Amino acid sequence: MKTNIQTIFIDLDNTLYDHASQIVPPLHIQALHALKAKGYKLCMCTGRPPALVKEHHFEDLIDWDGYITGIGSYVFDKNFHTLIDHSIAVDDVAQIMNYAETHELGVVGFGKKVKFASKWDPKVQEIIDTFHFKDVKIHPWHPADHLSNLLLKPNDPLKPIPELDKMPGIVPIYMKNWIEIRANGISKYKGIEALMNHFHEPINQYLAFGDSALDMEMLDRAEIGVVMANGESQLKRLPGIQIAPSCHDGGIYTWLKEKEWI
Repeated sequence: MKTNIQTIFIDLDNTLYDHASQIVPPLHIQALHALKAKGYKLCMCTGRPPALVKEHHFEDLIDWDGYITGIGSYVFDKNFHTLIDHSIAVDDVAQIMNYAETHELGVVGFGKKVKFASKWDPKVQEIIDTFHFKDVKIHPWHPADHLSNLLLKPNDPLKPIPELDKMPGIVPIYMKNWIEIRANGISKYKGIEALMNHFHEPINQYLAFGDSALDMEMLDRAEIGVVMANGESQLKRLPGIQIAPSCHDGGIYTWLKEKEWI
């Protein structure tokens, strides 16, 4: 495929890393090394904040050229020099926690160095189990915690919550399994902008792989956006989107091989 693309952004969960088998498929590791051998820049682009990236040693998979973490809250160059540092405001976290407590919802929260759940209940456990999070402590939120992600699991996660939608400092993302909340003004795509400027490359001249609503903007704005077959249906309706086989089946490798990128 003829293109001037030099940089590739790859989501982690259920894109590069398969939750079902709890591994990065060997074909995906092979694909990363083949791309590096051809001189492409590879950047991690994940909703996970740094603490949860390091938990599974994703940073050791390859010599990454950049890191977009916490849905774009924390962005680093290849040497971990900070390009963006933007946590959810303390007052906004307090308001979200009050809403959750009033509606008897547990909250799973993550930041640069912290991961916790506000209480234990079966829905909180589902979130923890889905991501295979380790050593999540049950304790109240503390204002000194700097958080990038808050996850709630109401009965209908796709149903908008007016109390959250009217808060100008946050963006609730309604997904099929939970609601993920980030600070307003950040996104994976904002992180891509920061890294592409750092690389002195045209902003949208990149290839991206993703699977969830968190990836919609980065896929839509990419020169080439690729959604995994296991991805959310709304992504598959994006104009010009391409579809790779599932993460479980090593779909990134297969797509790259079929398109003659590797």
